[in-house]
Amino acid sequence: MIQIISLAPTILDAMHAIERGCRKIQSDPCYSPDMGQWLFISNGVCIGCLATCTLLQLTNKSPKDIVDQFVSPSGDCYLYPIDRAEAYGLQPGKENVRTSDLCTFEMAIDSLLTSDIAPLLEFYGLENHVNAKAAIEWLLLHQPDSFERFPTHATLLEYADFLKDQFIPLLTTWFAPGR
Repeated sequence: MIQIISLAPTILDAMHAIERGCRKIQSDPCYSPDMGQWLFISNGVCIGCLATCTLLQLTNKSPKDIVDQFVSPSGDCYLYPIDRAEAYGLQPGKENVRTSDLCTFEMAIDSLLTSDIAPLLEFYGLENHVNAKAAIEWLLLHQPDSFERFPTHATLLEYADFLKDQFIPLLTTWFAPGR
């Protein structure tokens, strides 16, 4: 099993995965965005949040790959953290799954939905970086309106464009290796 940090060793890698993950699901009929839901399967559709899009990108999985791993007679399948880790092929937490890297990473990614990059900075040990405050303040002032619970695919595409065109270039300046 793989650890998240090996798939996204830097905050820039994580941000690129978010951007690409939002694009990846654009025309996928097996994916439905729900920003209030960790990975969930319902009637053959992978339902998930920003973290789900990101992890699909990082692990090179498609929503169909995830759906095919879980068959439920009711058509619905809630995935606990250990199930999500297994679905992505990630190393689950050994002692307390709720405090595993997976859960911490998922929460940090989803914090971006409310313009909060602090948990992601903390995940990467950058909370005391000289540019941490600038990143926190910039995102609070410039991120487009917060996501609704059920954004459209177009909303995710707009967010991907925002990341690519505005936020990732700044993060590259602030957090590139050696800065």
